[in-house]
Amino acid sequence: MTRLCSQSGQYHGDLRKNWSRDGLGIYEVTYVPLLAMPKHAHETSRSILVVRGTVRHRSRGEVECGPQTVVFVARDEIHEDAVGDLGARCFIVEFGDAWLKRIVGSDPNISAASLDRSNGLLAGMLGRVRQECKYSDSASPLVVDGLLLEILGQAKRACTEKSSTAPPYVHLVRTLLRERLRERLTISELAVEADVHPVHLCREFRRHTGTTIGERLRRMRVEYACSALAGGKRSIADIALDAGFSSQAHFSATFRRVMHLSPKAYRELARGR
Repeated sequence: MTRLCSQSGQYHGDLRKNWSRDGLGIYEVTYVPLLAMPKHAHETSRSILVVRGTVRHRSRGEVECGPQTVVFVARDEIHEDAVGDLGARCFIVEFGDAWLKRIVGSDPNISAASLDRSNGLLAGMLGRVRQECKYSDSASPLVVDGLLLEILGQAKRACTEKSSTAPPYVHLVRTLLRERLRERLTISELAVEADVHPVHLCREFRRHTGTTIGERLRRMRVEYACSALAGGKRSIADIALDAGFSSQAHFSATFRRVMHLSPKAYRELARGR
């Protein structure tokens, strides 16, 4: 067992697994209950998946990170963390400069990306990276690189949307989609709510979010399903209907297309199997 520590020398966690390679730092780390990590920063951007336990993360805001919560911390971003009373286990990926230059090239926006929220899509992708590391074969490095590229893209997109100067009706439609997730919404209905022409709405929504309205609604439904699959024992059929899908078959096909694994496999990943 290896101890991980900050540059100041303070120990922050116990290293359980280490799959680092080619400019990537990939670790599984356990933290003792009630550990308080003071303000600190890292020389590399990193994504953290909470596998078990809870961590309260504070940087630009504060978020309670339970299982299947993802935090993306930018290089040199000041933050502090407090572990819950049951301790925590986290899966961490550090995006080293050598890997970024080799895979991504020079994109300063990547290292500046910062995200701290529950996100089923990112949790699913990081869970798959974890699986590839645990049960690796000759194709695993290529699969991991592809998954991490998608994770970086999702984090960058989320930051772009957060800082976007999109017109108010784009934000309104995003809110409507989230609040009326289970309804059969139409572009015409959303355009009326937003008081804008449907064609203009579709064009501007895609320009500012990078997705169509239909794609965004589908991903929101899958996000909801991810949380339900990870957090309870309800049947997949019940979750499918509650998320707004017409049937379990439709849900499973959509979930697999978005997440690249089945709802059952995602549930098993979320439970650490």
